[in-house]
Amino acid sequence: MKKIISTFVLCSVVVLVQQSSAQVMDKIKDRSSQNSSQRQSAPSNNNTHTTPSYNNNNNGYNYNNNYNNGYNYNNNYPYNNNNNYNYNNNGYNNNQYSTYPYRSTIISGKNTSRSSSGSSAALGDPQSRVLDLRDSIPEIVSIELYNDLSISNSGKTTVYNPKLRLNKGLFSTEVRWYGLYERSSETGKMEHFNYLDWQIVQLNLSPAKKFKMTVGVGFTKEFYSNSTFFDWGFAAVYYPAEFLKFRVEYRNSKDFETKVSPRTLWVSSVEFKIFGDRHTSLVGYMGANVNYARFYDSVYLWTFGPTLYLRLQ
Repeated sequence: MKKIISTFVLCSVVVLVQQSSAQVMDKIKDRSSQNSSQRQSAPSNNNTHTTPSYNNNNNGYNYNNNYNNGYNYNNNYPYNNNNNYNYNNNGYNNNQYSTYPYRSTIISGKNTSRSSSGSSAALGDPQSRVLDLRDSIPEIVSIELYNDLSISNSGKTTVYNPKLRLNKGLFSTEVRWYGLYERSSETGKMEHFNYLDWQIVQLNLSPAKKFKMTVGVGFTKEFYSNSTFFDWGFAAVYYPAEFLKFRVEYRNSKDFETKVSPRTLWVSSVEFKIFGDRHTSLVGYMGANVNYARFYDSVYLWTFGPTLYLRLQ
């Protein structure tokens, strides 16, 4: 196991020190700056709402005086306390209905309103049923760590894409770091362009032994422009055998002000188990990943590299 992890670390170091010219990085930074300028120059919506004024001295919507056609809410309105719809005395009185009759429904003298405890129980049952599967599917309650490291096919850009995911039954939450790194041919310094993603809520649609699918929403933070965007995505994992698994992930962020996608991301990997099983507390897989990214609908990047996966269950 130590040799395997050492090999992974060595490959990571070699990839990180790869010399490159900052071509992709410059394009991404340029598009990010353009998008930020568009956001700042976008006209603000300062429309004011004008409340229509009504003449209280003439006809129309006269709420204070005697409206000639009968819509006087204070005096001669036909649904007054002296007429048929007397909420205090006749018909719909407080003994049969509450002050707000639409809050609960009375049928044959029984209150059929839904209680909050009933709703909670209805929501809790699916979660409880999934958690009951933990003995056969221990990863239902687990902590997952992915380490995806890849380099572009031209050898000019490196992507480090680790993520941490917490699972409990039907729900998960996931934090991801997405970093692009290039060593400038002019200055010799390592340049970077980083994102921090947090999918706050993920729904595990298929928590099964061989196939899992997750859909989530959250936000992504782009540090270069100091901007935050809406982010959503899905992931699917397939286990044809316990020692082998395939993974596909999709992420898309959206800037609703400029109508562009700051980043669209596809990640796929093939991984082989290197230690552990369903009866141990720690499981590890190692494999290879393919990473496709599109920035601001105009800059494209393919990268390839190793993947290390650890799961504490």
